[in-house]
Amino acid sequence: MKLTEIAAWWGASVATMVFLWDIYKWRQSGARIRLMVSGDMEAYGHLAALLSPDQTLIVVEAVNVGNKKTTLTHLFASYYKNWWQRLLRRKAQTFVITPDPKLAQALPFELDPGARWLGATYQNQEIEEMSRNGHLLVGMFHSVSETPIFRRLNISEGKQ
Repeated sequence: MKLTEIAAWWGASVATMVFLWDIYKWRQSGARIRLMVSGDMEAYGHLAALLSPDQTLIVVEAVNVGNKKTTLTHLFASYYKNWWQRLLRRKAQTFVITPDPKLAQALPFELDPGARWLGATYQNQEIEEMSRNGHLLVGMFHSVSETPIFRRLNISEGKQ
């Protein structure tokens, strides 16, 4: 093997690796939302004065871990009676969640890279039963993607 062939193979290898790295960077660029959903949350401090003592909340946090800004537009939930319905995406019930303005930042909300949106809504008996008896997914639409981000809401059986 000649020196020129070795240099050609080396150049082709490096160019391929750089090309693959650019594809990876392109796929990772843009707004990427990390969504967290928690049920059975209790309020303390100044928030506790706004709620009745036995009222629990569902808290939703969205963090933009990408490098471009986006706008959070809608918060909703989808209920599936079982995992088979969820797999086939056959919704038994879908509803919009309107966070309480006292407990959340208003939607739509512009989310810069590294910023977070925090919202809360009241938890009721119907939501608790859906969470325990099926698959209750909380979703968020944002302006950069046509598909929503989903997280499952798990609510425990009861307080000890």
